[in-house]
Amino acid sequence: MRSRFNEIKGRAFYIFLLVAWCAGPLILLLFYSLSDINSGYIDFKNYIALLHDENFRAVMLNSLIVSTVSTFLSLSLATISAYAITRKNIRFGQTALFLFLAISMFPSIATLSPLYLIFREVGLRDTLISLIIPYTVFSLPIAIWMLSGYFKQIPKELELSAKMDGCSGFTIFWKILFPLLKSGLATTAILVFVTNWNEFIYAVAFTTTNFSRTLPIYISKFPTATDNVIGQLTASSVIGAIPLILIILFFQKRIVAGLTSGAVKE
Repeated sequence: MRSRFNEIKGRAFYIFLLVAWCAGPLILLLFYSLSDINSGYIDFKNYIALLHDENFRAVMLNSLIVSTVSTFLSLSLATISAYAITRKNIRFGQTALFLFLAISMFPSIATLSPLYLIFREVGLRDTLISLIIPYTVFSLPIAIWMLSGYFKQIPKELELSAKMDGCSGFTIFWKILFPLLKSGLATTAILVFVTNWNEFIYAVAFTTTNFSRTLPIYISKFPTATDNVIGQLTASSVIGAIPLILIILFFQKRIVAGLTSGAVKE
């Protein structure tokens, strides 16, 4: 009985350490954002100042637009590509999947200069399009790879039965496959969205004004981490994390289902 109690106590201790390791920085961030350096009391003035700042509202809107649009485009193209590779018996389909995975490992910095020159020549520099295009393109490989795995978990017999009943290709995809793919789509969408939301290299290179800057660039432009700005700096980080937290909480069940899909073989 004592050994069982010690085992439970040991597990609880390790779980506590894990939670403290993950939540500790967030708690510290929240503490600094709510504290007044001078008085030491809880104060929401940092959040109020940010919400009244037109530049902050602009970069938050830019981040939402860029991340949402690029995620939607990436998932739309990746779903079609993954369906074609896994269902249409494309020659060298498996090789293409490994090629997509290799491309996703390609460093972003290597494509920075050519993209910068192209966007400058066509007049897209310092626009949201200059971020949406690379975000969509470079999130496609990992999205295709993940969705291909989810498509493989769906039995092909479902499609064959639907074809025998006279269903068209679009009907099979939209009415049969797509509902079964929702958990995988949610998991992939969140991964792509979080990556695009936090992206820094392209955003700092292709944008020069708050007209197109995103939140990570806005935070990096704070003059210095002095007592005068540390509160707004941490508050902006907390506000920037809120959309990600809400998305994960909202799609929590689908994320778990998507991550565990195919984990158990019958």
